[in-house]
Amino acid sequence: MQMRVTRDAIVLAVAIALFLAATVSIALSRAPWCDEAWFACAGFNLAAHGRLVTPVVAPAPDDPKTLGLAEHTYWVMPLDLVFEAGWYKLFGFSLFALRSISIVWGLGALWAWYWIMRTLTGETSIAVLAVLLLGTDFVFVMRAADGRMDMMSAALGYSALAVYLILRERNLNLAVVSAHGLVVLSGLTHPNGGLLSFAGVVFLMFYYDRRAVGLRHGILAAIPYAAGLAAWLPYVAADPKLFLTQFGGNASGRLSDAWRPWLAVQREIRDRYLAAFGLANGAAAAKIRLLLLGGYIAGIVGTLASPALRRLRGVRALLILAAIQVLFLTFESVKHPAYLVYTIPFFSALLALWIWHLASRSRTVSRVALAGVAGFVVLQLASIVHVVLRDDYQRTYLPAAAFLKSHIKADNLVMGEPELGFALGFDTNFTDDRRLGYYSHAVPRFIVLGEDYPQAFAKFRRDNPPIARHIDRVMAGFVECYKNARYEIYCDSKP
Repeated sequence: MQMRVTRDAIVLAVAIALFLAATVSIALSRAPWCDEAWFACAGFNLAAHGRLVTPVVAPAPDDPKTLGLAEHTYWVMPLDLVFEAGWYKLFGFSLFALRSISIVWGLGALWAWYWIMRTLTGETSIAVLAVLLLGTDFVFVMRAADGRMDMMSAALGYSALAVYLILRERNLNLAVVSAHGLVVLSGLTHPNGGLLSFAGVVFLMFYYDRRAVGLRHGILAAIPYAAGLAAWLPYVAADPKLFLTQFGGNASGRLSDAWRPWLAVQREIRDRYLAAFGLANGAAAAKIRLLLLGGYIAGIVGTLASPALRRLRGVRALLILAAIQVLFLTFESVKHPAYLVYTIPFFSALLALWIWHLASRSRTVSRVALAGVAGFVVLQLASIVHVVLRDDYQRTYLPAAAFLKSHIKADNLVMGEPELGFALGFDTNFTDDRRLGYYSHAVPRFIVLGEDYPQAFAKFRRDNPPIARHIDRVMAGFVECYKNARYEIYCDSKP
């Protein structure tokens, strides 16, 4: 027994070390992108000026969530932005500081999954293997090194499941209050995390404790929601009309696929999973990640096909929890890759369970399973190393930022990709206006095009020709003065 505990502890330590090495390396080498800039701008302004605003984004009536962002930031939930502000107070503002928040919450998610799997299966080895597979997963690592709120929301949601499972037999009252308190925090970070963790905790309550749960527990569960609402409402009450405009604009159409189930399934497979696992990338090397998706599918099918596993009550609970996550994302119309933090952990857990089941059959099968795990982890790490070696941050982002900083003057307006705010500053003469002044009538000195603006221009040409014609007129008066593999910088005359 002592040897087994020692082995599990070593594997767990290796898993955590690999996760930290991978996420830190990605955070230092990957170029920033628009979402990171928008959320960092709000957190920065709260920390530096005491106002939760996002003035870098130019308001546009055709995109309601952008209206009034210089007065209030209502389009996303506030907890991550408030957490950011406190983090910046402690560690200063930078791109890595932003990303380190997700890394820390990624550790929290791994902790939660260790206890979820240990409690559901009663096997420490399965829990450790699940952490190893999840902590080295390419998609999970990329999201844990990303300056969005998804990892924080997911970690709080998974902690809600873990806390309920850990406490339910010791003190059901405490389990209910604690789990739902974490659900509220997850929801105040991102609605998806809140909805999914709420469904998960309610399922666990009735799956394990339906005979013990009563009115008292319903009242106890309601307390955190009342507290969360009481904390959020004063901020919303500052401008409820603007809240409805921004939040409603961002939430609009997110469940439209629910009325088209076959299309929803098709889009989920194509736009979320196949794209995330390399099919959308033109490089042949990226498509190798489809083998990883195949491994997860094998784990799901293998678990479902095993009567011995299906008979275990904890395994059935895990399968139902996984189904809740997958079905919700299938009918959630925004196929954002960040939302994979809500399904990938379940895939890793089911694969770990199936591998453990195979390894328990015989020594030969155990060795084959161990080799399969090693190959799976190596392929995940190779995908991570590929991103690190590409080093877009040093090779494309910093050179473009250096060119701008060496040529702009204090009164020059720079208009372009919002992530330039990390280099130029979010309280400088810089704005994210992808309509190039159509509504704002601002006249830029420099225009920076990266990955996001050309896509926006193409969408305007398709959906809003007047804006597209305005963009063409503006761009006709500019000349290219800098270009690299990621960015094109235009000025109204060569500097």
